[in-house]
Amino acid sequence: MPLTTTAFTHLIRCLATRIPCPTAESRWISEPKAWPCQIGPRERRTGGLESDLMVIRVNRAPVMTLWAAVVAERLGFDEDEALTIGQAVAGLNAYDKGVRLGIYTPESQSLKEQRRKLEPKSVLHVDILHRAVPVVRTEQGLRALHKGKAVVPAAVQRYLVSKFGGTLPDVKTALVELAGSLSHEDLVHRAYELYEKFRPSVPPGVRGWGAPGDLDLDKVRALGRVR
Repeated sequence: MPLTTTAFTHLIRCLATRIPCPTAESRWISEPKAWPCQIGPRERRTGGLESDLMVIRVNRAPVMTLWAAVVAERLGFDEDEALTIGQAVAGLNAYDKGVRLGIYTPESQSLKEQRRKLEPKSVLHVDILHRAVPVVRTEQGLRALHKGKAVVPAAVQRYLVSKFGGTLPDVKTALVELAGSLSHEDLVHRAYELYEKFRPSVPPGVRGWGAPGDLDLDKVRALGRVR
């Protein structure tokens, strides 16, 4: 398949600056602007390579995974822990308000104590996006469970890169700014409400995770400016 003009320009830039393409093992967002050669599903409202990324065509599952990971990291989990929580959240339904008892609400001050106190193989249910995420302590740290098994952070990273491509740094930066605009307490209570406001729009009558829609980063940024 021939390269588009935009893709070809990105490739030339990469070769000219001798910056290697990232591997699946690269940190998923450590340096947002360090991946100029990675070509992803970009769509821009304004012309030119230097204009800000605005709209991305993607389905909802990776958006929820990434947002949940961003929220978890903002609430005090480390990067690998947050990645595993992100994947687990996307596979869970919201808990019933009647079973709220026993679900841990993450707070940066108490998280270290919870991490220390949690016995190996014991399960702690953590409130992220109104999902009771099962978490266990492993030798590598806390890991969310998905279908009874500890989630591998690198696998989640590869999944996000495969879905967002070169747009991942831009998307995560916008989501990090949104999460950072709220206090921890507000973020715990409003994270899912915010997701419902910016999640990719899906045509009427289309249901399910697999339907692609438009993720508007302008909308994400605007939500961060509304207090």
